[in-house]
Amino acid sequence: MKLRYAIIATLFLGAACAPAAAVPDAAPRATVPPTPASVALPIDGYAENRTIKRFGQYFHDRFTGYHVGDDVEVADKSVDVPVYAIADGTVRSVRWASGYGGVMVVAFPIDGMQVNAIYGHIRLASTTLKAGDAVQKGAQLALLGDDRSNETDLERKHLHFGMYEGTALRIGGYVQTKAELSQWIDPSKFFTDHGIAL
Repeated sequence: MKLRYAIIATLFLGAACAPAAAVPDAAPRATVPPTPASVALPIDGYAENRTIKRFGQYFHDRFTGYHVGDDVEVADKSVDVPVYAIADGTVRSVRWASGYGGVMVVAFPIDGMQVNAIYGHIRLASTTLKAGDAVQKGAQLALLGDDRSNETDLERKHLHFGMYEGTALRIGGYVQTKAELSQWIDPSKFFTDHGIAL
């Protein structure tokens, strides 16, 4: 009987003194995917190719005033370069305009307001879109016009991308005073605020 108690005591004490199994400090954290951006960029290479004219800069060259958009440059002038819808929206205007060549304005309902985007220097023959047509986020709208052609009104091959809020139809690329810049949206800030790191 004593031997039996001794064995039970040894087993009990041995179990109590045995090193505890490794227990993780905390349950592994679930990986949370990043929230997708609520908008898309209008052209590939937007962030790195805003190198000549950006929003709010003052110029006195062919045009004079404060630039109301970002110009996105194209390195290889020989390739077709598409431009894209930044969100689901509706085309408001597709036409030729002095200073742009081809230009398109698309309205996007974003954050409870109507945001209008100007796509300047596009090849009008590259699109079948017309005023009133619906477009989807990321859809190709058109191609950029050829360098120094009538499609770009003899400008370099680049996208002029401007933004403003409201129902007016505007295509201007410059304003004459800093105060007037408040009537326009800084595209770079807009994309950053909507989840795209530039």
